[in-house]
Amino acid sequence: MKSRFEHAWKICTQEYDKGRILNESTLQAVLFRELSCGHDDLTVCEPKLLGGPAYEPDIVVAREGSIVAVCELKFFPHHYPPYEDDLEKLRRYATWSQSQALLLDPATGKYASNRFHFSEDCLLVFAVIGRWDSVACSEPLAPQMQPHAERFFSLIHSVGG
Repeated sequence: MKSRFEHAWKICTQEYDKGRILNESTLQAVLFRELSCGHDDLTVCEPKLLGGPAYEPDIVVAREGSIVAVCELKFFPHHYPPYEDDLEKLRRYATWSQSQALLLDPATGKYASNRFHFSEDCLLVFAVIGRWDSVACSEPLAPQMQPHAERFFSLIHSVGG
């Protein structure tokens, strides 16, 4: 899964460097496209997770009923990206125990009945485009992800410097 994210992130940063990604929504769209196209074994979506406080991860990747990766994105190329709330969300996803409806039934517009659960080794991804001298882009964030640091994976594209 890491290699798929790395490849998709490479495309995202190339698109950014060409001036084509102007906001977080476009970054999310490009990442979604690259993770999902040609990978029929994966379900890629942006669900609302319920159970306690509701969260909307930027990208969730599932395979065969299991959530295998969850990604939080930040896009602040001209500024210092806030990241603390996203790391907190990732820590919560690491211990999420309730199964989730991720997909919609296209005929009704309601959630489909099939449920997904977070796998024990679910990849916790933080992807950021931000200023080179920001903490989010220049400091190792894995220590802040204890005790889930081994599952944490950051994708960083530094701007300037």
